[in-house]
Amino acid sequence: RWASEATGHGDVLRCIITKQADGAYDAWFRARFMKVFNGEYHAALEATRHGDHWRLSAAADLGFLAGGVYRQEGQIRDGLYSTTYQSKHDRGRLEMRRQ
Repeated sequence: RWASEATGHGDVLRCIITKQADGAYDAWFRARFMKVFNGEYHAALEATRHGDHWRLSAAADLGFLAGGVYRQEGQIRDGLYSTTYQSKHDRGRLEMRRQ
């Protein structure tokens, strides 16, 4: 799920993360908005192992109409992907469990 702290909106979120040959990660996000609209975006995901969890960071420019550059920071721990995100006009949380 994603949840905006700025607007109170939130809905379903899915992501496919693929490890690249050079050790980097590719993340493809698909989010639903207002139970009707879907949006997709791609981001290079930086992941660093820290003991029992992974620290994550990513950034993606979703374009002017979608709010510009979104940045996220967080972690994967015990199968839970949990990050905070922010852009010029929005901020919130992304949370997903591996399926």
